[in-house]
Amino acid sequence: MRQEVNLYTIDFRRGDQPLSSRLVVRGALMFFALLMVVEGVTAWQLLNGRDRLAELGNEQQVVSARLQTLKDSRPFSERARLEAQIDELRAQVRRREELRSIISGQKLGNSYGFSPFIESMARQANGDISLTRIRLLNGGDYLELGGATRKPESVPLYLNKLRGESSFYQVKFGTLVIERSETGQLRFRLGKDEEGPS
Repeated sequence: MRQEVNLYTIDFRRGDQPLSSRLVVRGALMFFALLMVVEGVTAWQLLNGRDRLAELGNEQQVVSARLQTLKDSRPFSERARLEAQIDELRAQVRRREELRSIISGQKLGNSYGFSPFIESMARQANGDISLTRIRLLNGGDYLELGGATRKPESVPLYLNKLRGESSFYQVKFGTLVIERSETGQLRFRLGKDEEGPS
């Protein structure tokens, strides 16, 4: 009698075992490959980051150099310039105040003009007197004259005739000085006394 034993039963068949050595090795190789990919990507990003960091460092140095150049070229403080400007403005204010005080202390004109004075002087003119300077000050309240004459007595006569004109009633005359010049000509001036240096 022959007996056959079938050893290829389910119990003895080779099956896929969940933790077989082949599966463990494959998983480890796949995990190692994945780690290598991640490591490569990280290394690539790190290299790019270092390059970018180096570029940013260079840009920072350039900007710092420009900033230092600007700081060196610009005065540390604008105080000196501002003080000079303040002094200039104060000087302008002083000049304007002086001008205002001069203007407020004088009459610079009148309501009827200066032509009546000139007409009166022309009416009383004579051939012995030559006028070279005529000044009407304080709006016509004060007269200064200068010129030449042939006869010294003709100047007081001329002034007396001017006093008779209605336009010269209120006008003040200064001191009359008649003197002979170096050329022998008689010169006169009517106005404020000229004093020598004190």
